[in-house]
Amino acid sequence: MDEQEKTTEELLDKQEQPLQEAEDVLNEEEMEAASAREIEQEPSEETGAEDDIVLVSDDAETEGEPEEDEVTRLKRIVAEKEQEAKDQYEARLRLQAELDNFKKRKEREMLEFRKYANEDFIRELLVVIDDFERAIAAAEQTHKLEDFLTGVEMIFEKFLGTLKKKGVKEIEAQGQPFNPEIHEAVTQIETDDMEEGTIAAVFQKGYYLHDRVIVAPKVGVAK
Repeated sequence: MDEQEKTTEELLDKQEQPLQEAEDVLNEEEMEAASAREIEQEPSEETGAEDDIVLVSDDAETEGEPEEDEVTRLKRIVAEKEQEAKDQYEARLRLQAELDNFKKRKEREMLEFRKYANEDFIRELLVVIDDFERAIAAAEQTHKLEDFLTGVEMIFEKFLGTLKKKGVKEIEAQGQPFNPEIHEAVTQIETDDMEEGTIAAVFQKGYYLHDRVIVAPKVGVAK
């Protein structure tokens, strides 16, 4: 290489050097500017985080509101159930009181019924008593025993008729086989005239009321 070319290259190098220095300066400024922008952006990111926190907090409060509504709803349900239970309890008390009153009323009615159940029968017996009084009065005036006995027999037949209408009838016992469900044996009688176990004597008559024994005849049984 000759001296002229060398001189040319040196001149070119000298011309390029200021350009390189300018580029370096520009690069440094750009880096500084970029750093500045990053620094400016950081607070905004923090602010955004704060905003996010605020939003989350708002969401939490919003989610809390339904919880308050749920508590209110549950309280209302509990109150309704308590009122329902109270109403049922009071209704049961009223029903029990009505039932008790009904039982007491029925007991009074039953006692009243039993008290006056024989009213009609007693009324008919009172008529028989009137007949006895008239028969006795007539015997005292006439002093005739035969007339008195006739009157008593009529009253007796009337009395038996009254009992018969009410379902009372005499139990046949004399000469019948002894039945412990109907007859009451009070003694045994030795006899050859009757078979063993037959009723040989009646000491007190017995009576049915419809199909029930109300008075068992007292009898002596042959042996």
